[in-house]
Amino acid sequence: MLKGFNTKSYIVILLVAFIVLAAILAIPTTQVHAENTSVVISLNAASKFDAYADVFAYTYGTTLYVVKDNNIYPYTNAFVGDCLSIEINNSNILVLSKNGTATQLYYFSYDINGIKSEQSKLGTVDMNIASLFSDDAGKFYLYCTQTGTTYFVMIFEENKATSLFVQDGIITSHDAALSSYQRYTDTKKLYAIKNGKVYVGSGYNLGIASWDEISSIQDASSIAIANNEIFVNANNGIYKLDSSTNVATRLGKDAEGTGEIAFARIGTLDYLFVCENNAIIQYSYNGTSCEYYNKFNDNEYVHPTAFNLVYVAKASEIANLYSSPRNMQVTSTLNLNEYFLVLTSIISEESGSYYYVVKQDGTKGYIKSSTSFSQINPNSDVTTLKIGLYAQALFPNVSIYKYPYSGAEVLADITIYDELVVINNVAQDGDDQVWNYYKVSYVKDGQILTGYVKVTEVSPYTSLKAPSVLSTVKISSGSIGAVVYLYALPSEDSAQVAALTDGEELDLAEEYNKDSTWTKVVYKDMYAYVHTNQIAKKGLTAVQITLIVVASVVVTASVVMLIVLRKKRKIGF
Repeated sequence: MLKGFNTKSYIVILLVAFIVLAAILAIPTTQVHAENTSVVISLNAASKFDAYADVFAYTYGTTLYVVKDNNIYPYTNAFVGDCLSIEINNSNILVLSKNGTATQLYYFSYDINGIKSEQSKLGTVDMNIASLFSDDAGKFYLYCTQTGTTYFVMIFEENKATSLFVQDGIITSHDAALSSYQRYTDTKKLYAIKNGKVYVGSGYNLGIASWDEISSIQDASSIAIANNEIFVNANNGIYKLDSSTNVATRLGKDAEGTGEIAFARIGTLDYLFVCENNAIIQYSYNGTSCEYYNKFNDNEYVHPTAFNLVYVAKASEIANLYSSPRNMQVTSTLNLNEYFLVLTSIISEESGSYYYVVKQDGTKGYIKSSTSFSQINPNSDVTTLKIGLYAQALFPNVSIYKYPYSGAEVLADITIYDELVVINNVAQDGDDQVWNYYKVSYVKDGQILTGYVKVTEVSPYTSLKAPSVLSTVKISSGSIGAVVYLYALPSEDSAQVAALTDGEELDLAEEYNKDSTWTKVVYKDMYAYVHTNQIAKKGLTAVQITLIVVASVVVTASVVMLIVLRKKRKIGF
């Protein structure tokens, strides 16, 4: 045991260490939301895709891609030939390709780090596999045809295919889906598409007794089944098919696509993915309709960087904050009566119209233009603000921001000796300042710069660095009775600090330059600016000279008059 320490000391030290560790672990972590969580992908007319939960897979050329958690994992040369179909479940991927006249099937496994195993090619199969599909449980099925009118449905498990049932009279299909109902465990329905028409085959056990055309859907391209719901993608929209009545209902006017369709459940939310014009469009699905949610293609959404509004608003309702008009992922929420900053006018995109906004904590996002809010104006009467007209930094290297929010571009860092002119308090609701910034102006290298400073980093101006030029000037008003104004900044649009009369003296705050438009002076321990042509460096001012001349003339005239009067009096005597 160390000298000076006893058992009680060690116990105390251990308790303190435990408390500190517990405090550290109790500190909440800040969740950072990416503004744009869209994944940029490349597709062409031959690309195939499928989705399962929060993962989707697609092909481009002979490369297989897996997309998960906004990361893309490629597998080059994954298969040979042209991809006919692709299917994915929670851990495996099937790819069907056509190489010449041979149909080949490839099997992959994947995890959160992407595709983790080498391809397992099942080789050329005797039957013609027209498509792949899976059921609610994620089991893979092969839809096959052979010579004549014989067809096969095969179940694919553990890297092998086993015949499930065989039936005559099948139609040749390029997409199919198998529906299984828990209440009728021995009943199967097989949905198939041929030449844009949808057919349903139903029967008992493993046989299909009859095929019926669903005439209400035309120009169909793909089928997906999940949670005992059947979805069909057609040229004029996405349809939900009632399995008991075969009645098709279109899922909203905006839900459409021209290619494959896939269903995915992410947590408790349901989504439909469809292909359209070399892009994958993701829709949120609520059981009766679809709403645009995301779009994946080779174009990345670019957020505005120059803002044309910049005003504080107050939310009149609860509203979602979306990551971008392209990706409708909710990154945050605006609460009722919460203040936020509107940065741009309405932005119109494929998914709707939006405002680009930012919260007090710096979280940016988009709100729908239909969101109800009210604009909160600033208080520009700085005489009523605690800060007053002038402010200074509370410590060295205080940042001046281009816009009033955390994370905005920094225009400059100021010191405790720099003088800021307060323009307004950004937003005031009633008697309360509701945004934690001041709008300020300051002079740097002869230029007036305007930006924003955090309320907590400035105080009223109380001290002044000693003038570097120990000299004085006089106000030269130019006419008797006129006043000369001092301004907070070298601009007549800035606040007037004082109105001085001719002859009043001021200390110079910078070297005098008669050719400069403005001169920086010291007035009551504050910096101010005066027009250079309204001050005199040395000697008398014009008004003073005028007054002296006038006084001299008056004195001379008086003397002459006295002399004349005196002579007249002498003559009189």
